[in-house]
Amino acid sequence: MEQGESESRTGTVVVNEVGDVRLKKSISFLHCTTILISMTGHISIFITPTAIFRYTESVAISLLIWCIGGLINMGVCLCFTEMGTIYPKAGGGYAYVLKVFGDLPGFMIMFGYIIMICCPFWAFVAYIASLYTIQPILGCRPSEAAIKLLASWILVTLVALNCVYMKYVTKVQTFLSVTKIIALLIIITGGAVHLIQGETENLENAFPHTAENLEPGNLAMAVFYSVFTYGGW
Repeated sequence: MEQGESESRTGTVVVNEVGDVRLKKSISFLHCTTILISMTGHISIFITPTAIFRYTESVAISLLIWCIGGLINMGVCLCFTEMGTIYPKAGGGYAYVLKVFGDLPGFMIMFGYIIMICCPFWAFVAYIASLYTIQPILGCRPSEAAIKLLASWILVTLVALNCVYMKYVTKVQTFLSVTKIIALLIIITGGAVHLIQGETENLENAFPHTAENLEPGNLAMAVFYSVFTYGGW
């Protein structure tokens, strides 16, 4: 007889007492940390800096935009942290809306989150991962059909693994997070070495005249890219 379940018989009547149904804790502190690392500065960290600089046309303003995006995401993080201490339930924003506003708003936010946020985000990440996998091998940009075919395989495979064997996925996520940190450290170290060697020509004109005529729409798009890179959806 399983723990938390008792059985008593009176004639043909069977009474079962079952405890609360809860998710099994299968993720360690290390795995939680690597998942947070993967979401905070995901694969777009290798793409969005170019887009932010294109919208700002200034090194200094680009750095300022990165600070603004970080502060915005920190505010969101603190809000979710407070909500998590008040309502210690699994489900994130869906659980909070369901608790406060009821079933219909909870269903609507979950439906919109999956259709309008999660699915496009997963497709974007799979597409970029496919591009970065094929392009170094071929030495040039591959065809769109090849990129999308590999992206589809990556997306379907990872979704299936998440549904079937979570522990294996956490191990893979830990490995990928470590490789991402190593790649970022290589980039940061290379930049620091160039600065030490006196290669500061990109910083000499940090506020060009073109930055004075920036449009509000371009600044808004730059902030959007920075927020997205930090993990805000």
